[in-house]
Amino acid sequence: MALILEYYPARSRYYKRIWARVKSGVHNQVRFLTFDRKQYQSDYNKRSEIKQARTDRNLETKLLLFSYLGGKCVKCGYDDHRALQLDHIKGNGSKTRKESGLHKNRIKYYNYLLQNPSYTLEEIQLLCANCNWVKRYENNEGVLK
Repeated sequence: MALILEYYPARSRYYKRIWARVKSGVHNQVRFLTFDRKQYQSDYNKRSEIKQARTDRNLETKLLLFSYLGGKCVKCGYDDHRALQLDHIKGNGSKTRKESGLHKNRIKYYNYLLQNPSYTLEEIQLLCANCNWVKRYENNEGVLK
């Protein structure tokens, strides 16, 4: 049976759904499908709204974690959230994130830190970008040898 997929945009939800059926062996149920332009356009127009909602939610998570850690740089007192960074006090942040499996997603890592307050308060501090890089330089953190 031949599927006609050229009517579907290559990365659309419908295209992926059809190929999921084909790969699973249910392709006999898939006949000549028509492209629902109104549905696709509606989904496409909602993309920016969904993206904005996700961005707002991620910012709220970040600000909640930063406020939990004091909301300002530990060394100099700078308080603009755009320049604040999480710093592992012992300098083992990369290793810790990889062991926990949270090294690929920043927001999941933030949620992990919010759910484990004792670990967060003992191991994490809030530094501005300048203080964090000065600390990395002085302690030879993250330097390839």
